[in-house]
Amino acid sequence: QNLSIPHQFLSNGNLLWTRKKNGIIRAYQIYIQPKKTDGVHQYYSQPLRFNTGNPEVTSFNVTGLQPDTKYKVQVAALTRKGDGTRSQPVNVKTPGGVPSRPDVDLKLVDTDHKITMDLEWKAPKETYGELKGYRVRYGRINQDQLTDILITDPNVHHQEISGLEKGIEYEFRVAGVNNVGPGQETIKYYLTPEGVPTDAPKNITWRFQTPDVVEIVYDAPPEHARNGQITKYEIQFWKGADPNQKKLRQTTEQKTVFANLDDNTEYKFSVRANTRKGYGPWSTQQSFRTDRNIVRAPLNVKAMATSDSGVQVWWEAVPLRSKVIGYEVFYSMTAVEDLDQWQRKTVGLTTSIDLVNLERHAQYSVAVAARTIDDTLGRLSQRVAVKVKPEDVPLNLRGEGVTTHTMRLTWGPPIRLTPINYQISYDAYKEFVDAQGVTQAVRIPKITILVSHKTTEYTIKDLSPFTTYHVNVSAIPDDRSYRPPAKITVTTQMAAPQPMVKPDFFGVKKDTPGVITVYLPQASEEYGPISHYYLVVIPFANSTKIKHPDYYDSSDLSTNSQLKPSTKDSKEEYESRAYITAKFLQRSLPYTFPLGDGIKFEGFLNRPLQKNVYYKIFVRAYVDIPQKHLYTSSPFSPNLSLDMPFGLGLLEWLKELV
Repeated sequence: QNLSIPHQFLSNGNLLWTRKKNGIIRAYQIYIQPKKTDGVHQYYSQPLRFNTGNPEVTSFNVTGLQPDTKYKVQVAALTRKGDGTRSQPVNVKTPGGVPSRPDVDLKLVDTDHKITMDLEWKAPKETYGELKGYRVRYGRINQDQLTDILITDPNVHHQEISGLEKGIEYEFRVAGVNNVGPGQETIKYYLTPEGVPTDAPKNITWRFQTPDVVEIVYDAPPEHARNGQITKYEIQFWKGADPNQKKLRQTTEQKTVFANLDDNTEYKFSVRANTRKGYGPWSTQQSFRTDRNIVRAPLNVKAMATSDSGVQVWWEAVPLRSKVIGYEVFYSMTAVEDLDQWQRKTVGLTTSIDLVNLERHAQYSVAVAARTIDDTLGRLSQRVAVKVKPEDVPLNLRGEGVTTHTMRLTWGPPIRLTPINYQISYDAYKEFVDAQGVTQAVRIPKITILVSHKTTEYTIKDLSPFTTYHVNVSAIPDDRSYRPPAKITVTTQMAAPQPMVKPDFFGVKKDTPGVITVYLPQASEEYGPISHYYLVVIPFANSTKIKHPDYYDSSDLSTNSQLKPSTKDSKEEYESRAYITAKFLQRSLPYTFPLGDGIKFEGFLNRPLQKNVYYKIFVRAYVDIPQKHLYTSSPFSPNLSLDMPFGLGLLEWLKELV
């Protein structure tokens, strides 16, 4: 909106506008069209275009305009969907006062290897002051940067330009220069002549993409022998035993691919280059031979969409188990012979793979080759086409109402297939750290359930907490042939840790009076990762008021840990309350712990112990789950006391008591 142009607008000037935001603007496009006056239209068949490259700017400096020329200027916003509506046009005329256009003639001087042109011109009819010289500019058409030549002698009326390439259209511009600056330009176009190549392509090589697909690569003929722009290459290809049956392939690339080659067969080929004038000589014939014992292609390759972005591919195994170590799966939206342009996946000794992150509703071609023990590929299978649109699989498979031990599955019927049953299968694999700190691996075997074709939901029970299950639901057709399943992964909720063993007495040492060393048990993380542990102390453990560990409320224990005695009565009450003496984060729980050493652990004071008092302790482990308090408490330890003999463990102390 509000496009404006300063009054002074010579060969460059600043455009100003205001933004009108409608969508996400990526840049602005500026259109400048010379108006059909003074013969200007003969030089510009298309408007000049400038891109700001920045959505924030509202001004732009336009350069390279002709003096004394009328222009129509418009601005449009660029969004992700393309050009927006152009602004209302603003008309402007660049000032004059500079020389008018000179008359220019072009002459071809030399065509040996490179082209040389000679420009001749006459002095401008109007110079508007003293003529200082001329400016010559040249370059390829539509090239942003032109080469400038400044001639300071006004009596020079020609310029020779050499080193031009054959078969290229160039533009040549000549303008007179006075005290104001360069004048109006005369623009001439010239397509340089070309001939046929006088030499063949060079550096010709070949390699097998698979044992039955060969890639041939070559460079263009030497520059001095091209005689123009190479427009295409021709490759003739034949079996060595049958030279009369030659295939001719044409391409603009410096590479071509031939597929479906026979085993143990010699092939020959040669290459030549073409310009617009014709073709050059053939290269020297080259040959290669395919392998005698190519591993056969996988049979019955099939593919079917399982979602809006996924496809399952399956095939029959190649029965050479001693030689085959896996498979290579190729897939592409453009079924070209060049396998380098295909995407690929490598798998082990399996007969299926899921391709993911594909384009919705796009058509893909898929092929499979066996991978051998010497890291080569076998013969490529037949290509199969598949559309990424699920039609034979259950739709919208979801896991809902997931608990620690159950999940409810829901799905919709396939678009095309009418099943006789649905088959549900699920399995899992998990790793966790057990109560001894050892990483355990558990594989839950696959369980398969068959349900009625009228069923579109099912609840699976007896699951393990905090386990990620791989769930498949497939539709069974009338002929009971294979159909790929819809797949999801569902993780059951965390649960409190499994029961723990009790803490135990380690001993009392002379060098640490007031401290009892104890063994502390860890919790298994099978049902969820441990967030933290509390070590809880129960004073006067021989009292009849002692409760089961689970009956001690964590908030009360935490409050008791922060209290400080103020009177004699409160001190006795303070010393009799259960409290948290230490907190340990995640897996930092020590195997042995000095109970009563007076040090703080994560904000909790490990209070010194009192003589003539019996204590019990227990460990409480919390699962790392927000907004829930899932924990398991260990059983009580045996009675602990500072009166235990120095250096004796529990068993030795009990023996002495007996």
